[in-house]
Parts: sequence; structure tokens; C-alpha cells
Amino acid sequence: MLTASQILQHANFPDIIKQTAFDIINIKVQGATNVASTSLLTVIKWLESTTITSPNELLDTAIFYLDFLANARPNEPLAKNSVKYIKNNLNINLYNSARDIKKEFIHLAEQYLDLIKQAKKNIINKGIKHISAANIIFTHCHSSTAENLITALAKKKQIIVIATETRPLYQGRITATNLIKKHIQTFLIVDSAAAHFIADDSILPVDAVLIGADELTAYGDAINKVGSFGISLSSHYAQKPIYVVTPLLKLAYKTLYTPPQIEQRDAKEVWPDAPQGLKIINPAFELIPRHLLTGFLTEFGLIEPEKLGETALKHYPWIKDIGVNTT
Repeated sequence: MLTASQILQHANFPDIIKQTAFDIINIKVQGATNVASTSLLTVIKWLESTTITSPNELLDTAIFYLDFLANARPNEPLAKNSVKYIKNNLNINLYNSARDIKKEFIHLAEQYLDLIKQAKKNIINKGIKHISAANIIFTHCHSSTAENLITALAKKKQIIVIATETRPLYQGRITATNLIKKHIQTFLIVDSAAAHFIADDSILPVDAVLIGADELTAYGDAINKVGSFGISLSSHYAQKPIYVVTPLLKLAYKTLYTPPQIEQRDAKEVWPDAPQGLKIINPAFELIPRHLLTGFLTEFGLIEPEKLGETALKHYPWIKDIGVNTT
């Protein structure tokens, strides 16, 4: 199967679609929410400028472009689920013209973005009570939702946050910088110190661990930035609660029958001037088995890992649609 980068070299896509795909592939757009919103807004801009007059052709092309952007990187179910949402809520038989299709597509895209926004607000409102007793919080990589939950707690009490640097792209520095700007006392540690730091209470005794997720499996596992497995293992071993802070909109239903694909990134991210002949493996993410997790702090409250899939389907039944290309 061709990668998104290979397809871009040959496909005759509009410049706006090419540029967004390039930015997503090269991490100029990063974070699940940013990838989803940028993909949707890009297709909206294309719709506003296209001269296609056939309703069927317009819809097929818009869906194709959105699906392509959503699949530019493997572990982006929040963007992929936007395709499902639009396809399951737009009935072409109800619309008579390309103008009608364009208007309804944009309406549904904006509706999905509002769904994400409201989900993140609900996570804060319903999740804060579950970490209210924590004084020292450990976090890994950069999750805007986890960061917002930490910020909400810091408005209620004085807390300390330990963040990892998160190699090789140092997303943890984003978290640390943002928290410092919010006047939250923050410490940074190197990734390789994380597991022991959580288990060892001699420096700063961690009360709770909060991480985000790039993808959720139908079985209640989480896929997050590389390094998360060791952190989760240490938390489990040390009997420290570890919560995945995430909307259920990130659940990839296809994981019910297909193992999740982990994105492998460019070796130059790890060592730009590595010795010739050296092979570098650079996985972007790793899977955290559900038995290592305390639970998921979601827009519907705290959910046990074993109930993650059924809860997602209860509230978002359209997420089950397997007729959409989300490979």
C-alpha cells in the first residue's frame, strides 16, 4: 500500500489539500484535535472555491479529500471519525444541487468540530473530581486535554507537575512551557528517568499520572506517545492511579478485528547525522494494555477500560461504520 507521501508525489490534488497533507505528515500540524480540525477546515476551504456542479461528484471528492487527510498519518482516529460522522449524517437524496451538498457538508463539519470542543469541556467538568486529591501530578508528552484538566485543578489548589521531555520531538517541552506560563510549578525530567521516578517517592511522590491518547482501541487499550507503556507499567507496579484523558471520539472501531497500526517515523528525528550503516527504529506511539490503566477520563465521566468500546458505541453509534476507508 502506498503511503500518503508517495500518493502526494503522483496525485493531482489541489494545492490546498497537498499543503495540509504535507504539514500533517511532517508534524507541522500535530495533536489529534489540530489534525482533525485542520483537515476539516481545509476541505471546507476547498469546497468554498471549487467549481464542481455535480452533487454526487462534489460529495465524493470532498469525502475523498477528507479521508486522505485523515489517513495522512496512521494513528489519527479523531480525524478519521469525522469522515464517518459526515457520511452517516448526510443523505444525498435529500439535496438537489451541489450548493445544497456544499452547505450541508460544511454544516456537518462544523458540527463535528463543536462536538470535539464540547467533549473536551465535559472532560474537565466531569474529570476534575477524580483527581481532586492529587497534589503532585505526572504527565507525558503533550495532550491539550490533559493540560487543560491539570490547569483546572491548579485553579482550585496548589499543585506540582512533573513533565517528561518526550523525545525525539520534545513535545513535553510544550506542556512544560504552557504550564509555566500559567504559573503552575513544573519540573521536567528526561524520558529514561520516568519509570523509576514514578515508583520512587524520595524526590517528589507522585499522586496521579495523567496522559492523553492518540487512539483508543475497541478493547479498552490506549495508544499514546512512545514511552507511555513504561510509564503505565511503573504506575501499575507502584499502585499509582493512571488516567487516560481523552474524548471517546478517538476510538478506532476497526481495532475490534484489526490490530492497530503504529506509525514509524523518520530516523532523522532521532539522530540527524547518524553514522552511515546504522539502522534506527523510531516508533511514534505504543500500545498500553487496558489492565495497566486505572481508567479513562472522558466526556461521559470516568470509564473502566473494559467498558470503553460499548460506551463509545452507545453515545456515538456512527463510529461503527466500517464502510469508510480508514486504513
